[in-house]
Amino acid sequence: MAICLCCGKEYDGCLCGECAAKTDIEDLCNRIIAYNPDNGEEPKADQIWEKAVAEMTYPSNFKNVAFSVADFLPSPKREWQKIHSIVGDSVRVPRASKEWFYQVYDKIIGSEKLGKTERIRLKGLMLETLYQDYRYREADELALDLLDRPLNVWQAAYVIAEFFCQTRRYDEAEDAMSVGRTLAADNKDAIRTFDDLLAKHEKRRAAADAEKKGEYLPNPKEGKAEAIEKYREFMSSIGIDVDISSTKSSGGGRYPEPIPKGEYPELIETRDPSFDSFVAFDLETTGIHPATDSIIEIGAVRVVNGEIRESEEFIFREFVKPFKRSVTDFVTELTGITREDVKDARQMWEVVPDFMEFVGDDVLVGFNSVNFDGQFIQRAGRYSNQIYTNRHFDVWRYAKELKEIIGYTGEDFKLGTVGEFLGIKNPEAHRALADAITTARIFLKLKELSAGQTSVLCDGGVLDLEDW
Repeated sequence: MAICLCCGKEYDGCLCGECAAKTDIEDLCNRIIAYNPDNGEEPKADQIWEKAVAEMTYPSNFKNVAFSVADFLPSPKREWQKIHSIVGDSVRVPRASKEWFYQVYDKIIGSEKLGKTERIRLKGLMLETLYQDYRYREADELALDLLDRPLNVWQAAYVIAEFFCQTRRYDEAEDAMSVGRTLAADNKDAIRTFDDLLAKHEKRRAAADAEKKGEYLPNPKEGKAEAIEKYREFMSSIGIDVDISSTKSSGGGRYPEPIPKGEYPELIETRDPSFDSFVAFDLETTGIHPATDSIIEIGAVRVVNGEIRESEEFIFREFVKPFKRSVTDFVTELTGITREDVKDARQMWEVVPDFMEFVGDDVLVGFNSVNFDGQFIQRAGRYSNQIYTNRHFDVWRYAKELKEIIGYTGEDFKLGTVGEFLGIKNPEAHRALADAITTARIFLKLKELSAGQTSVLCDGGVLDLEDW
């Protein structure tokens, strides 16, 4: 187009220098991308570019002009608007633009000059690109990253739902679809997109429930065997074994009929520390969300009459194969637990019943266990179809209650910090058994220091789990 889009003067480019200097380029890009010449609206009299597009042979191609207009913007807004001009409201990056998108994404995603909505939109596009390229582990980490923050664009919720549906995590897919439909409530086209996904989801879930063919399996035109193997390996890493011959989950990846969420009793908490025999426990997990993350290690030690028994018959420790989640590099760096460690481990619905048999009727003592570890045990109980009614005592809350009595002035109430203040060392932090033993020692030390004194019950609160 040989005229300036704003003033109409003949110009070999999109904008003349004068208009480029006084125009809100970002707003112009957004208006060009949003403009739909096929909706029957008459061009506005003061919009020269709208008049021009009405005379084009293929008016729908006009949105591509925004790609060139974006050159007038500084980075990273320039790259964002170029991506925006290519995808519009779509959830996918066109195949021809994927390699370019990978390069640009890495360049700009960490920039603080991008808004929250733009970053979420970009991550949603990258998530879809990754799982369509069978890069499942990277896609999984990005999906979890997106779920760690409130979603504000329906496209991101859609690709999360589609990814979870493809990887046979149907409850999580339904949750994401619910969020997405709420965000897209006023967008009829988006709602139709969710309707189509829901139809696929229901068909695949029905196949899973009936243990018949019909669940997702990669089916590319080329490299099918390699794509299926990547899928199978990833699914195995999140605790779902896929029988390639029948494309259904194998018996090893199935679980007992779970107890519905609404029917499972709430965790029972006690705030009375007047007991001397108990089981101290700790879990290592794939993340900080009990409703969606998974146990990867259980460690516990029995305390009898105030004495920690560390001989083999008084301890419980076992890796757990994560269910619907994988061990990320971050988790490995934090805990030392690798994907190889849990690859052949038993599932949570196999391990947790054995753990609870070890516990018996004892009180379960944990650190932030009411908000965290105990909630994972509750979820495992649901999937094991077993109800656990043991009382839970939270040492984290106990330490907060005794803050003034023991003279603790810090604000950080993490396990390691409280233990260090009390002179208790933990040379193997973030391993379940070591943390369980440390929890037991802290509890006994707090009881000793507070003997004969009355503490003030603290409110519940929530421990900062950023570096749990």
